[in-house]
Amino acid sequence: MENMSAELIPNSKRSTETKNLVKEIIDVDPPAKAGLGEYGRWYFNKLPTFIANKDGGMSLIHKEKLKRSFISQNTIMSALNQITNWESLDSNKARVLLTHTLPAMLASSEVGQNGSEKASINKTVEELAKQVGEGSVKIITPACPPYDYCRDRNGDIKHMSGQILPTFGDRFEAVATTIRQTFEPLMEHGVNVSFEVCTYTGETGNVSDLVDLGVDVQEHYRGREGELFKSLRSCTNDARFQLETHLGKHGIGTKLTSIEKLLGPAIENTVSEYQERFPNNLKDLGTPQAHMDIRNWLNERFGVREWWLMFYEEQERKYRENQNRALAGHKAQEPLVVSALKEGLLYLLFTKYAKEQGKLVWDLETTDNYMLGTLRHLKDNPAPVIMGAAYNPNKPDSRHNIRQPFNTPIDL
Repeated sequence: MENMSAELIPNSKRSTETKNLVKEIIDVDPPAKAGLGEYGRWYFNKLPTFIANKDGGMSLIHKEKLKRSFISQNTIMSALNQITNWESLDSNKARVLLTHTLPAMLASSEVGQNGSEKASINKTVEELAKQVGEGSVKIITPACPPYDYCRDRNGDIKHMSGQILPTFGDRFEAVATTIRQTFEPLMEHGVNVSFEVCTYTGETGNVSDLVDLGVDVQEHYRGREGELFKSLRSCTNDARFQLETHLGKHGIGTKLTSIEKLLGPAIENTVSEYQERFPNNLKDLGTPQAHMDIRNWLNERFGVREWWLMFYEEQERKYRENQNRALAGHKAQEPLVVSALKEGLLYLLFTKYAKEQGKLVWDLETTDNYMLGTLRHLKDNPAPVIMGAAYNPNKPDSRHNIRQPFNTPIDL
């Protein structure tokens, strides 16, 4: 069974209790000798029905779509094995987890094979069940700066001017409502829930600390950096207010963390080390021998190989080509591989932080291919990350649209 912790060996009594609970939930009359795995399969087959009960979830994850997704019987077994190993089986908490929280979370998440990572989804579900048993669920999400977005005639969403808005976003209230509705039934049974946002706060006042800030933003505020930090600080204050108003006052613990302070020093130190060790590989990865040396360094430091860096190198190249066209030939000053390394480290170190802190990443911000560019290289040691359902401009009021932009895009 993939992604099963070695120590999770169900005792027979607890396994029987878990099977009886699942039997009650899915309303089946299984053979007496049916194992927990068979119960997991029956629950998996019932899962679309549970999801359909979550206010229109059927339109998001119907039976056939679920079969083509990264959700599988193994995903369900990740949860059932954890329930079986709870210190004491609280049937009410387990029932809420299986009939409400897990289906509701999946209904507002990306589970298709193009927008998610199988090992990370399984790890997320496993960790969620584990934390419910421990009585404390800890969620974290990254959040990008509040760009002013627009939607073109083709329906594509993009940055409009490079301006940073002073507010966290009018859509966050609806997103927070979905988060509350997902976890409130568990809270009613004594489970503590916390939600942390990791974003740019402008606290350091140093542009170089704003890792991965868009070139269009840098150009927009060139020579007026004080206005940039003023907007970021204003957004930070609004984010804290919204977190407290829409989550904190409803019993969910909230925290806002500065990306610059949390990840900035580690990214700076790692990039400096790379530049010192590989001074001839700042614009490209160079020769096969250089590839091997970079692979060994990355593997020793982070457990990834040079293909991880090559992915972000390619993304950065495409991004620069697009920006050059949009900004009338503006050329980025930073070497290509340096920018790619910073980008990759932002995701890699964020997932590492979440994992070390025992937090589940319900990603409400990232363009999925950037986060997946890291997750796909962590299959042997997966991070508990699940992507929130991407904003659908055709259904702007859907409560399942929990991924940014939080500021409603302007139609062109």
